[in-house]
Amino acid sequence: MSDFLRNRDIATEILSRLSTKELGSARCVSKAWNSFISDPAFLRIHSQRWTCPSALFFVIRERSGAGFRSYFHVKKAIYIGLHDSSSKGQESLFRFLPERVVLMASSNGILCCRGMVPSVRIKNCDPDGEPRLELHFMIYVCNPATREWVAFEPLRTGNSSVAFEPVRISSVAQYFGFTFYPTGFLANTTKPCFKVVGIQNSKTLSNSYSFVIYSSVTKEWKTSEEVLCCDYTINQNKVISVGHMFHWLTMAHYMITFDVEKELSAVIKLPGPELEKDTLSLISLLPRLERREPETDTGVNLIALAFHEEILCMLVRPEKLFSYSFNTRKLNSHCTAFAVDDYFQRYPAIPYSDSLTSINVPEGDQTSGANSNGI
Repeated sequence: MSDFLRNRDIATEILSRLSTKELGSARCVSKAWNSFISDPAFLRIHSQRWTCPSALFFVIRERSGAGFRSYFHVKKAIYIGLHDSSSKGQESLFRFLPERVVLMASSNGILCCRGMVPSVRIKNCDPDGEPRLELHFMIYVCNPATREWVAFEPLRTGNSSVAFEPVRISSVAQYFGFTFYPTGFLANTTKPCFKVVGIQNSKTLSNSYSFVIYSSVTKEWKTSEEVLCCDYTINQNKVISVGHMFHWLTMAHYMITFDVEKELSAVIKLPGPELEKDTLSLISLLPRLERREPETDTGVNLIALAFHEEILCMLVRPEKLFSYSFNTRKLNSHCTAFAVDDYFQRYPAIPYSDSLTSINVPEGDQTSGANSNGI
């Protein structure tokens, strides 16, 4: 079997067509196969071939309270396979983590989560003599396919006395963006790394936002000097990253962008007229959509679910999942969604592509701290 690997070009061409699950089994053939499949160069080619998400995570939330004091309480995440209609609960997927978690984001096969149950810390007393209480959530970055993970502390708020309020609890990690770089962040680096970018109300200026950045290379948080003057309210769970750019959707017809490499931000008006409703007709947005399935005829309701690597995942009624590639302009049919149609209507979707890429965590170094300055 080792003779097969002598011609790396042929071996790469054949093995890169296998799914991540099949590659995981192939790694067990021998040490040579494991070394070949684990090579970052091969995994990069494999990820380029398998661009379509393998699954969607639906983050199940419930609203508690009423009126201004209402907030969303995250219960769990449901895994829906796009190719086989498989359904899994997060308990089985994240069993290797030390605690129950809330899924935040996905990037290149790596997931970013936070602890579901906070620990409480007693800080210094307020001027009136009352002790201040601070909620503490751990952030986890993990690969479910390899069960590799790393944990670090979020940058804590300076005004921790309000952290006990339900609205503050629900806001923890809601406005964080996450991206994973399988081949490094800069051109002169090749080791995998990731960054977490948070946006928050500025502590020095009103009607403005500031940014904090966590890097797996430095294992520290830093507060960017960039301050964005903007009074738009950020829409929860509406953040995507493309390369080194992070984009947050606001409640208005604008989005906030942040370049994590140059540490520059901007406000961009969304294309088209402002709409009274927050839904768009995909037929009107994609007038030349290649219709390869009868379900996509005019008049059928299309619901956008998630965007991943130039791939748009959508629900096409009646209860059918499709993905559309903006690069190839091809429409692909996936699983039937009859059993989980309710999830598509009510909860945000996070696209996921399984990968064998390493997070590049040194052995015995799964937990890293955060400095105490910042938010």
